[in-house]
Parts: sequence; structure tokens; C-alpha cells
Amino acid sequence: MPSEIFDVERNDECVCGSGKKYKKCCLSRVEKIQTSILKAIDEEVSVTTEGREFLRIVSIMFGIKLNVDEAKADIERLSRIILQAWDEEEQGLIGSDEELMETVEKILSDKPKMKSVRIPGFLLGEIDTAADDEMEEVVTEILDSLNVEEFLIDIAYSLQTDNYTDEEIKIIFHWISLGLLAGFARGFMLPILNVSLKEIDEAKEKLEKIFDRKKELNQDEMDEFFRINAEYPVFEEYLSARAIRDVQDDLNDIMDGKISFKFPFYIIYAFYLKLFAAIVKMFGDVINVLGNSDNFSNYFLDTVDEFLQEEVIFEKVYDCIHNTLAEAKENTDDETLKAKLSKVLDFFSLFNSEQFFVMKNIFFNSLHGYLSKLPQPLDDSGITVKSIDDIVKPEIFKQYVSYLESKGLKKETDYLKGIYNEIENEAIP
Repeated sequence: MPSEIFDVERNDECVCGSGKKYKKCCLSRVEKIQTSILKAIDEEVSVTTEGREFLRIVSIMFGIKLNVDEAKADIERLSRIILQAWDEEEQGLIGSDEELMETVEKILSDKPKMKSVRIPGFLLGEIDTAADDEMEEVVTEILDSLNVEEFLIDIAYSLQTDNYTDEEIKIIFHWISLGLLAGFARGFMLPILNVSLKEIDEAKEKLEKIFDRKKELNQDEMDEFFRINAEYPVFEEYLSARAIRDVQDDLNDIMDGKISFKFPFYIIYAFYLKLFAAIVKMFGDVINVLGNSDNFSNYFLDTVDEFLQEEVIFEKVYDCIHNTLAEAKENTDDETLKAKLSKVLDFFSLFNSEQFFVMKNIFFNSLHGYLSKLPQPLDDSGITVKSIDDIVKPEIFKQYVSYLESKGLKKETDYLKGIYNEIENEAIP
């Protein structure tokens, strides 16, 4: 039985993800559960080395705090179920491995919090592209590449939050024991793999009924598409991975200078104001950070992520990218480029998780392009920015806000004012 599962020392980071040291987080709770269960079980059976290892894993799963109400583990119940499970295993009463795995798969499908216990969708895409004679090798590589502890923590979260009968918990314990005996990773992961593939097939069937050879969907059909993605999270990830893989070469060609994405300046301006607000909040001024390229780059990357996650900004950036691609397709006479643009537009037509990363890259490149071409005019306002620190100068800001107001862009004006006030309340260089 492998001892490396949850092989965490006192001074290591706690496996619950709090960032604290294990000894200052969940260790005492885990040790108390383990000691209490061992004491209760020792009265009934002699615990083997393998049994102690199993109890250690179970104690961690029920002892770590996973952002849920800290209900006390029911030691009496757990001890009773463990004894029943061990007695059934010793007497050979648990049925065949196949029967056990079928029951595990049902639990994985039925329990709400178990929906996260799936093989990552981007890995499942590799199975689709594998030749028949390579399939077994690809599956083995996928299973061997996975971190078992992450799956056990997700299972622990379900055990701590979903409703389980004694019989269901006993099945989970049989599953863990079988996985340990089978070398853990492969034996433990097989039912997760089976459920993941099954759900992808189910989602595909439902999706085919929606599309039915259609190129465009009405609103009800779009709602159904998103409902399927919500019902099968692994499918959404799988679909995203497939989508980006199918269009990656076309994206690379388009982003390699063939298409110029020009965002309205108020979006660029809003980003840099957000960036400066974050810097001022941390350091008190902008100038010191502007002089340190490493610090500036770190804040730049972090702010791009945060900025694009704002719904209003995401929508505007998405619309700008989509409209730029559609306009380029309409205006080009290059049939090869037109075909590439069509594929990329299809990629953007149905939301998927990979879109965010593509949008981030396009927006990031546009931001860098803007900086590299300073001085730059601000739209048709007659205002020119000569250097990056001009953006937070009060006179530049006031002139640009007045320009936006003259264009009737009140929402955009109020948004910029809100960000600028964050900087002004801290410090203005």
C-alpha cells in the first residue's frame, strides 16, 4: 500500500488548501479522528499496517476543513462502517470488482458534489485522437499523470457536504481499499474515467439533437446548450479543449499580424487606470513601480486577468474581437484567410472556457501594441498621450472624460471616474 498518498509533514502546507502549515491547520483535528477511530476499532479487531494506512487516509478526508460547516466527524458511525467494510472484504462478500465499480460510478453520477470528480476534459480529448492500437497506452498515460490526492480531496468535500447512507460510505471505503491494493492510481481512477467518458457521450447525444445540422441556434436552443454544459461540467471542458485544438493553427495565423484588433480607447484607458489603482494601493505611488520592469510586468499580467473577469469589460472586449473578425472576413478577398476567419468566428460563437485565454492573449497584445507606439492620440479627442504615466495625470483624465461625455458615453465615463477615484484617494504622482 503506497505511503505517499497524503504524505504530509507537520511543517508542510496543509492539504486543505488554506496555505497554512499542516500543524497550524488541520493536523490536530485529523489526529484526533484517527486516534478515536483506531481506539474504537482496536476493541474489535487487530489493525494491520495496511489497515492503519487506510485509517490515516480516511481520517484526513474527514478531518480536513474544506470551507464547509465544521461539523464533528461521527466517530461511532465511521468506526462501525469501517468494521463492516473490513468484515465484508475478509469474507469476500463485496462481489466482483466490476459490480463494485458500477456502484461507485452510480455514486459519482448521483451525488451533487461528486460532479467535480472527473478526469479533466482536455485530457479526454487525447482519447478521441488516439488510434485504436494506441488507445490502451494513451489511457494508461492519462491515468498515471493524475494527482490522486486532488481527487480524494474532492471526494472528501462530497463526503462532508452531500447526504450519504452507511451503505454508500461503505462502498467508498471499499473503492479506496481496492484502489490501494491495485496500485492506487489505475484501480482508483478507472470508475472516474468511465463516468467521465459516459457523461461526454450523453452530452454529445443531447447536443446533436439541438444542432440537428443547424448552423445557428435560437435563444431556447442556446439556453439548452448552456444547460447541458452545466449538467455535464466535464463535457464543457472537453468541448472547449476540442474547440481550441481544432482552431489553434488558424488562431495563430490570424494573431500573427494578419488582423489588427483595435479596442475603443476608453477600454485601454480603463485597464491602465485599474493597473495604476492596484499599484498605488500596494505601494502608495506609481513612479517607483514604473521604474521596476519586473514589478510592473507582474502587476500588468495580474490586472489583465482581473480586468477581463468584469462582466461589462468581458462583453465589450468580446464584442470588439468578434466584430473585428467578422469585418475582416467580409472585406478580405483572400479565400484562405476567409476560411480561417470563419473557423475562428465559429469558435467564438458558442461560449467555452478556452475563449477567455484567447481573448486575454489578443487583449494583452493590443495593450503592448499601444504602449510600443506612444505617443498616441486618444480616439478623435485631439488629446495625445506621450508616455504611460500621462494616463493618470489629472489634466489628461479630465480632458478625456469631457470628451466621452460629449459623445454621450455616460456609463463609460462613470466607470472611468470610479476607477480614477480609487487612485485619487490613495495618491496621485
